[in-house]
Amino acid sequence: MNYYSTKRISEPVGFKEAVLLGQPDDGGLFFPSEIPDLAERLSGLDNNHDARCAEELTVEILKSYAVGSLDEEQVYEAVKDATDFPIPIKRLNENLYLLELFHGPSQAFKDVGARFMSRCLSYFAKSVSQKIAVITATSGDTGGAVAAGFDGADEVEVIILYPKGMVSSYQEEQIAARRKNVTALEVDGTFDDCQSLARSALADQELRKRALITSANSINIARWLPQQIYYWLGYSQIQKHHKHVENNELTFIVPSGNFGNIASGLLLNKSANLGIQFVAACNLNSPVPEFLLKGEYKVKRVRPTLSNAMDVGNPSNFTRIMELYDGDINKIKNNLTAEAVTDENISVTIKSCFEKSDYIPDPHTAVGVFIGEKLAERSKPVIVLATAHWRKFDCIKEILQTDLNNEPDLFKAGFGRQEDPDIVKTTIPADYSKVKEIINSKI
Repeated sequence: MNYYSTKRISEPVGFKEAVLLGQPDDGGLFFPSEIPDLAERLSGLDNNHDARCAEELTVEILKSYAVGSLDEEQVYEAVKDATDFPIPIKRLNENLYLLELFHGPSQAFKDVGARFMSRCLSYFAKSVSQKIAVITATSGDTGGAVAAGFDGADEVEVIILYPKGMVSSYQEEQIAARRKNVTALEVDGTFDDCQSLARSALADQELRKRALITSANSINIARWLPQQIYYWLGYSQIQKHHKHVENNELTFIVPSGNFGNIASGLLLNKSANLGIQFVAACNLNSPVPEFLLKGEYKVKRVRPTLSNAMDVGNPSNFTRIMELYDGDINKIKNNLTAEAVTDENISVTIKSCFEKSDYIPDPHTAVGVFIGEKLAERSKPVIVLATAHWRKFDCIKEILQTDLNNEPDLFKAGFGRQEDPDIVKTTIPADYSKVKEIINSKI
């Protein structure tokens, strides 16, 4: 399997090279040269929904994309630690379901991709002579997942950039907890500034002469491709509640910031011929709802919202969605719609879920639930991806105006918040020269 650049200037490369590069040198994104036909293979799996099923599913999907770089056994070794936690589905009401993706180490949906990528890089490090450096920008949850996923991978140096004052206190603790091989940079700017700085590092030829510089954002195929498993797990589990779901009867609602997660779902939808409909649940920062409505794409200046991990004004992975549908907006609209949700909608939804169902969605999941409650009235099943645990977000207690210490805690044993985390961070301006200086000191 080869991967070409969406800008079609850089030469195609294999899976290993694409993972190590992170991004083509022409500034595009890597995209698979062919979409494998997975329908028959996936339908033959034993869908018992346990950890072993998730392992087999992930291997079955990813081995096609890693051909030529990893054999099936190597894919399995990279996968088994990345999927060793449950991904359960919860019924919120008659037709509305939540697929909980927050039972991993960082309590967010990015754990599977981050852990798979860290295992791939540790394996590839054995066959390269240069130091590997991972540069990643985060609007909230990516940083915690990457820091946890690469913790102890001493052959890889990790630099995480996050916007000052725009992540929750717990997210910052996850990003900046002291780790031997992780450096946390608090940027005086927005997530888009952080993403721009990371892109500059990836394109810096001077740095590339000294080390293999790659990204752990969802622009990296090793972060992006594993997320396809969520959609098959949701699709297969829903059959228990709704018998056989016909084409176009199931809708996935995906809280969307940088659009990597929903792009992976659309990819699986095509490769497995599932006939699923998708809704990108966005906050007011995203340009995509307006694009799908009016056909005009306008990059937005980011402003802070309650759903901070989705505060993205120019989502990178929408390029992959355009690629998947040959740049045809009408083809995209056959499978994908998008809706922007306000902070007021988020607050009302969190309160309503807590009062009616004794369930607390995090602010990003609440964006999806707000839309899902309307769609579920059609008497067809709707699955909202529950992307993070509510305890990660400072605003929940203020919204609910209650003592949440008395509420049941869904955190897994050992994954809870530390009492006194050892935070190590460096605050910098949104200035690439400073970022480059720090990277140089690490490689």
